[in-house]
Amino acid sequence: MNRHLARSPDDLERWITRAREHVKPSVRQDPGLKTAYWLVDREGGKALIITIWESEEAMRASEKRARGVRRAHRPGPAPP
Repeated sequence: MNRHLARSPDDLERWITRAREHVKPSVRQDPGLKTAYWLVDREGGKALIITIWESEEAMRASEKRARGVRRAHRPGPAPP
């Protein structure tokens, strides 16, 4: 499950765009995914992604893959 509390309407829209363009295509490729629900409350500034997996093992493998992807996209120190 992934949740987001927006600091502003623009923040929520950026999260929705990122989820639609990057997270959704990535998660769809993960083996063992049964379904995913994407819930957004624009008025309340909240969003929630709920995923259902064939097994706990499939869910854990997806979490591990996602951590690697996030680490790879984390900005590092600027080169000298």
